[in-house]
Amino acid sequence: MRITDRISNIIFLTGFSLLLTHELDAMIRSEWRLLPFIKNMPDETGMNIFILGHIPIFAAGIALISSLNNRTRNISRIGFAIFFIFHGILHFLFKAVNFPEYDFNSVLSRLIIYSCSFFGIAYLFISKIRRV
Repeated sequence: MRITDRISNIIFLTGFSLLLTHELDAMIRSEWRLLPFIKNMPDETGMNIFILGHIPIFAAGIALISSLNNRTRNISRIGFAIFFIFHGILHFLFKAVNFPEYDFNSVLSRLIIYSCSFFGIAYLFISKIRRV
């Protein structure tokens, strides 16, 4: 395995770990109150849907990013890296417009969210280098 492959793997998995850690933080900050389809549900219902909805999302994501098929794994990782960036932008916009239910105001929350975006950018950058 080339050094750039090892570095890109570490960068991607760090970004993915930050996203999963953000989802832990999202539970204590009631992130389901920001989601269009469940925000108006009773809190317990919204929370349960939010939690249970992450099971297939995590299972599919982990399967795709760890696929034995190189093409599937690479495309999935690029897709997730783009999502890491988009996710950070979305959180920035929620904060910028003072969305009332937005509660990711702690230094730790913001560090996790924006670090995830940073690792998405870094992964896309090193992926480009690997293809050259």
